Amino acid sequence: MKVLVSKLSIVSKYLGVLIFLVLAVVFARHVFFDANTCGATLPTFASLSLGGAFFDVEIAGTAEERACGLSRRASLPKDRAMLFMFPESGLHGIWMKDMHFPIDILWLDKDLVVVDSARDVSPDSYPTVFHPKREARYVLELSAGAADVLHLKEGDKVTIPN
Repeated sequence: MKVLVSKLSIVSKYLGVLIFLVLAVVFARHVFFDANTCGATLPTFASLSLGGAFFDVEIAGTAEERACGLSRRASLPKDRAMLFMFPESGLHGIWMKDMHFPIDILWLDKDLVVVDSARDVSPDSYPTVFHPKREARYVLELSAGAADVLHLKEGDKVTIPN
């Protein structure tokens, strides 16, 4: 009987540690991850310049990150953007699934030159999929109106500061 009680004590100790770890992970995920984001991974950020303005850019490089995009978020600060990186150039479509705010969409070629845009795209446009006129390798999403404020046009180039 003494051995059984000893084993139960050890099991309950490990069970307590396991429960603690699970709760710690849940808490950390709640604190460190934006509850409005689609994915469970921390975003990768870069900086870029476009039209004389600088943006902190969240990079959507995996298929899952590209599918989630900016969905389920409440807003996009004016100095932030999302850059979708595709493995190849193509007529990559963008939709407004689960979006809560309008955005400007810029398609960029392999040299980061703007090849097309869709401006002030409303969340109400879903399930419409927006495609560029020409093949693009990247898609940059900005706050609605940013493209007009910066006077962006086809042929403008995105630069990535060192």
